[in-house]
Amino acid sequence: MVKWISILRGINVGGKRVIKMSNLVSLYFKLGFTDVVTFIQSGNVTFFSTNTESIEIKAKIENGILNEFGFEVMSIVFEEDYLKEVISNNPFKNENTKMLYFSFLDKEPSNELIEKFNADFTSNTEVSIGEKVVYVFCENGYSKTKFNNNFLEKRLKVNSTTRNFNTLMKLL
Repeated sequence: MVKWISILRGINVGGKRVIKMSNLVSLYFKLGFTDVVTFIQSGNVTFFSTNTESIEIKAKIENGILNEFGFEVMSIVFEEDYLKEVISNNPFKNENTKMLYFSFLDKEPSNELIEKFNADFTSNTEVSIGEKVVYVFCENGYSKTKFNNNFLEKRLKVNSTTRNFNTLMKLL
């Protein structure tokens, strides 16, 4: 059995695409996952599965949500070990973790788009692109920066969803 983590994009925000966490847990059990636990209302789920293919698990979750709740939700799925690696590779280890965010990508952006992003990006926000993750340090807070998922997706041509450092530590 492998411990997996899924993070869903854009549920329970502004009263749209509402999913109660108890219903999400029930769905994950229905999908064949075990030891399902959610953290806060934004779609952070840990669970176990015998399946070792993240792409298959992702499709199962997204199709399950569509069939059960009637709307599409993008999910990013990874093993617990990947999350440990992401946190370990964080280039902003010496910074205030309250200002540290991780934007997870559903696939690797092209080197060309990464180079263009790095060359064009200017902000009071520090950004470092890793393996399917963008490390974001916002000295003045995430809500005060122009950096967000839409900004990132437009420039890197990938889907993303962002979580703060404390949420990721709870998921571990």
